[in-house]
Amino acid sequence: MRKLLAGAIFFVAIVPSAAQLVSDKDRCARAAETSFRLSGWKTENGSAYRSHYSRTLGACLIEIEGRSPYSLTKSVSDAIEGRTYAIYMLVTTGNKPMTCQLIPSQKEKRDCATEEEYNVFAASLMEQQ
Repeated sequence: MRKLLAGAIFFVAIVPSAAQLVSDKDRCARAAETSFRLSGWKTENGSAYRSHYSRTLGACLIEIEGRSPYSLTKSVSDAIEGRTYAIYMLVTTGNKPMTCQLIPSQKEKRDCATEEEYNVFAASLMEQQ
């Protein structure tokens, strides 16, 4: 009985409550909106964003997509700390991206060659619990 109680207390201590998770998600959504606005992006110009709170990373992620007649820019970053996880930039007159980088950690940065490669990596971050 004592082991069962200790295990239950340990479990409760490490699992965030539903209220805490909702609070983190709400705070993240507000931070992402502020980050988007302060970065100069505007939804009226065809840009968009979405936020995601990742418990695994302990980060509030924002994915931004900006479009113009001449370019496409996509990025995933921490909306609060500003750390960039992935970036993709394409000039519409070119076949290859100007920039395509995946940055899973502070010590690891690798180039990518296609928008699909960027999309797969970005999706893995934005869906991470």
